[in-house]
Amino acid sequence: MGRAWIFVGLAALTGCVQSEVIECGDGRVCPIGSVCDNTHLLCVAQDQFDKCAGLDQNAPCSAAGVPDGLCHEGVCLAALCGDGVLTGDEVCDGTQFKESSCLALDYYDDVPLQCNDACGYDESVCTGFCGDGAINGPELCDGGDPVESCVDLGYAAGYLTCQQCGPGLDDCRFMGWQTSFAGSRNAGIHGSSDTDIYLVGQNSIQHWDGKQWKPIDVSACVPVGSNTDYTSVWAYANNAAFIAAVDKTAASSFALHLTGTTCTKTSIAALNSVKGIWASSATDAYAVGDNGLGIYHFNGSAWSQVDTTNTLAVWGSGPTDIYAGGAGAFLHSTGGAFTAVGGYTVSGSVISIWGENATNVFVSSAVTGGVPSSAVHRMNNGVAWTQIYTGIAGLRGYWAAGRVFAANTSRILSYDGRDWIDLAMPTDATAQMRATAYAVYASPLANVFAADLNTVERYRAAAWAEDDFAASGRLFARSGKQAVLAANNGADFLIFDGQLWNDDITAPAGVTDVWIDSASGDIFMIQDAGGVWRKAAGGIWPAQATVTQPGSLIYGLSATNLFLVTNDIPNSIATIRRWDGTPAGGLTCGTCTIPDVVIRIWGAASDEMYAITKNAHLYKFNGTSWSDVMPLAAKTFVLHGSATNDVYVGESDGSVMRWDGSTWTEVFKAAVSVVGLWAFAPDDVFVTTVGGRMYHYDGAHWYEVKTESFSQLSQLSGGGDVLFMVNQSQDVFRLIRSTKW
Repeated sequence: MGRAWIFVGLAALTGCVQSEVIECGDGRVCPIGSVCDNTHLLCVAQDQFDKCAGLDQNAPCSAAGVPDGLCHEGVCLAALCGDGVLTGDEVCDGTQFKESSCLALDYYDDVPLQCNDACGYDESVCTGFCGDGAINGPELCDGGDPVESCVDLGYAAGYLTCQQCGPGLDDCRFMGWQTSFAGSRNAGIHGSSDTDIYLVGQNSIQHWDGKQWKPIDVSACVPVGSNTDYTSVWAYANNAAFIAAVDKTAASSFALHLTGTTCTKTSIAALNSVKGIWASSATDAYAVGDNGLGIYHFNGSAWSQVDTTNTLAVWGSGPTDIYAGGAGAFLHSTGGAFTAVGGYTVSGSVISIWGENATNVFVSSAVTGGVPSSAVHRMNNGVAWTQIYTGIAGLRGYWAAGRVFAANTSRILSYDGRDWIDLAMPTDATAQMRATAYAVYASPLANVFAADLNTVERYRAAAWAEDDFAASGRLFARSGKQAVLAANNGADFLIFDGQLWNDDITAPAGVTDVWIDSASGDIFMIQDAGGVWRKAAGGIWPAQATVTQPGSLIYGLSATNLFLVTNDIPNSIATIRRWDGTPAGGLTCGTCTIPDVVIRIWGAASDEMYAITKNAHLYKFNGTSWSDVMPLAAKTFVLHGSATNDVYVGESDGSVMRWDGSTWTEVFKAAVSVVGLWAFAPDDVFVTTVGGRMYHYDGAHWYEVKTESFSQLSQLSGGGDVLFMVNQSQDVFRLIRSTKW
């Protein structure tokens, strides 16, 4: 009885085992509910067989537990690397490839790709790509900067960087005036930055985003087809501006308030004579006009008249400092009533007001009777009004980048607090200007936009100007306002006043060198006969001192500390004496002879003077004596610097050497001889070479500056924002910059 139980138990146990697994033909066992896949030696669901029934090899399939599979020998199996089929993240598998060539992976060689064991590309067979540090394929650079220059690509100056193995143009710049926009009857222009500028005119509002002008749609405020003159604009913040306008059909004035892409229209008055607008915020704006309009204020909801004086211009530094002016009137408000400005008498009519802040304000007035002219007065440091300019009529201005930009129908001028410089408006653009529709805006980066009747001319903060004369002589200049050209062997002098050359100067003959004291404007001259002369600003040429040998060079650290160089050419001896600038002052020497002919002298301090000699030696003066500090590798033509630790010499082999206060180092190498050099600052150096090329150093990069079709440029001499030079034909050129590069 017990044995029978045991048998039944074993039988029952055997039955339990058989119900848990399925035995495959090769001895493997598979769980109940699965079937044996004897081809792949796997246990699979019956659904995996069913879903591939009748399907081709490698056909896509989806079965229980295999949502994204392939049919392998009639079984739906998950894709695996090495199965010869591209699935999932695989880019290759066996002979299957998503891409066949290295070109598809941004390599430059058309080589067939290989597949690795992980079903990824084996890129070891590929060569040449951007970032490998070698210039290959279509690359212009890889790692280092391109060998080409901005000038090669049509720009005027700047340096190229390497971006994606091609030239990066971010640091390239244009120069001079270029037509930025062609419209009709432009009237006003203003902005908040280089990428946010508004231009208004007849039935037109345009916006500059830094790259292009685009029309602004104000149809929600002014119906399309309306006859509207937009007369003035003021941008008080980024993408926020007030625009003054005249509805010519209704003969009324209104204002538009633009914020981003929305506009709001508010009525000013039932008069069509609004001329100017200014705002400090969305709730504080002023509009001015003549013919009875007067001055209106906007409080954020409505306009109200606050003064009845006919006015044409308005400007303020803030809500408690507002100026307005017109015919015979110049008014000021601290946020309340307008009163006449004390200490200022209007001559003619105020046409433009602008400023930097409450203590640095400019006002331009115009006299139209007789000879039209303009006068510009400045209140500096909030103290008093001083006339700083008188000249061309209809001058309107704007303050930006630490200077004034002012313009009328024929010229655009720049004022840096000391000198007025003509920005050389192109002739074709000048011919289109008119005083009644002229406006100027200068961005914080000194890009100037000048709106005339039909166009907007853009000035790129620098320009070339060629002076309309040729003279055989040497050019001397030491300040932005003043330059001297000594012509006809020194018998004739032409003095540049920042705008014009004056040739009615009578001067001693035989000049060999000139130095200008930038502080006083006095001109010092030395003759080949040994005479030393000084011309005070507006004065004559009284004799000052005499040297016993033919004079050659004169250089000053100030009007009372000058160095006079005489050369005994037959004996190759130079004598350098110090002079205090006065007729009774003595000539001191110390150890003042150099055993060679001196051709250049420059210095930054009484004990830090340098001289270059004919036989290529550099001498230094320590306050007592001259010593030979360095034989130069080649004949040296030029010497200049900006400080005692920033001295440069240019050599005939193209080398530019720099003294940093402790050592001389070659900092630049041109392909041909250096013939001109001027250092405004350690990060602002110009070099010219044989063949008419010019280079600039900005403290980090040397780069070429386009010189149009000029021939060899030499006699570099600069001051302020202007660099003067002369070409081989004795034409005088000026490079005018509104900001330092």
